[in-house]
Formats: sequence, structure tokens, C-alpha cells
Amino acid sequence: DNDTHLTSINQHRSESIKNFKKQAAEMLQQICSKYSKVEMGQNALVKIPDANRGCLASRNILAVVLSEREDLYQVGASTGVLEKL
Repeated sequence: DNDTHLTSINQHRSESIKNFKKQAAEMLQQICSKYSKVEMGQNALVKIPDANRGCLASRNILAVVLSEREDLYQVGASTGVLEKL
């Protein structure tokens, strides 16, 4: 009886892992279709989160893509290289 219970648990776990990977792939596909690929040296409009800007500061800044690694971009603006958003 205990073995069947453990087998059932393992089946549920493996099914959960499979479904989680499927959801992750679908989310990645949605993101890739929503945002276009940016090349190095290209200008990009970067949205500044509300928490990181003052009430009179602009919502976006114009930045240049400096490098790309693992689908993450390093961008620079007139004030310098942006650390993170």
C-alpha cells in the first residue's frame, strides 16, 4: 500500500514538472513574439519604473544597446551605463 502511494506521488510530481516546463515554454514564446530582437548599437526606448523616478522625471529614456548576453542587454544613456531596472 505504501509503495503504491509513493508511486502515485512520483507520477504526480513528474506530471507537474512536465506541465511547468510546458507553461514556461509558452510564456517564453509570448514574450518573444511581443518584443523584437535588438541589435548592438541600436537605439532603444527604455521605460523607467515609477518607483525609480521622480514626479517630474520622464517616463522613458533613450539608450543605446552596448552588449547582449543570454538575452539580457547592457544599455548606455547620456548619464552613463544603466545598472539594472
